[in-house]
Amino acid sequence: MLRRLFWLSTLAGAGYLAWRWLRQQNEPVSPAPYTPPARPAAAPATSGPSSANPAASSGPRRIPTRVHRGAPPSAPLPSSQSPAPVKDETVAETVADAIADTVAETTETVADTTDAIADAVADTTDAVTDTVAETTETVADTTDAVADTAEAITDTAADAVADTTEAITDAVADTVAETVTDEQDAVEEDAEDEAEAEGTRELVNLNTADEKTLAALPGISPSLAKRIVAYRQERGPFNTVEDLNLIAGIGPRNFGKFGHLLTV
Repeated sequence: MLRRLFWLSTLAGAGYLAWRWLRQQNEPVSPAPYTPPARPAAAPATSGPSSANPAASSGPRRIPTRVHRGAPPSAPLPSSQSPAPVKDETVAETVADAIADTVAETTETVADTTDAIADAVADTTDAVTDTVAETTETVADTTDAVADTAEAITDTAADAVADTTEAITDAVADTVAETVTDEQDAVEEDAEDEAEAEGTRELVNLNTADEKTLAALPGISPSLAKRIVAYRQERGPFNTVEDLNLIAGIGPRNFGKFGHLLTV
């Protein structure tokens, strides 16, 4: 729609310019109107010789002259020098040529402008495509890095939580077991003393006893019995009963409760 309006406006302007030019060529040149020059005022006439100036009356009489002032009137141009009228065929050809030239120049300008716009659009499209591709690749790399970091953090946190939970559970179990059996230790010690005195108490083999047998001894909780068995499975049989002091959670206080009840 805009292109049609542009072409119509261009054709109308070209036609108007051609019409004005032809009209100026066909207008006849009219000569300037002639204005006659003003005549000077005539001198007053005398009836006879003046008695005051006898010398003037004795000579010849002066004749007044008329002085022409201004340019002479211009004569009309002969018919041979007047501009010839322009024929209709010449007018049509001139208008057609002017319109054709204007249309050709406008078409060439529009074509050049269209090519320039197409090139600019193509360059902009290529630049935007390259930028989008680079941005997509960067986002993908960043996403992978974030995923790897999150996975590493999750694994580390899970391991740390598991280790901490296990350590806290063992510590709490040991504390509770020791607290619960504190009052029973005195009774068991008395019974052990009586058994030792009578020689009827049988010693427990540290290298063959299971967790249940070890947990039945005074001063050994189920979790401590589990660690003793794990230590034995990992490093082999105990050489002496005192090797129990190498296990975490066994000290002089609780070793004194069950050390004399074990053998290797």
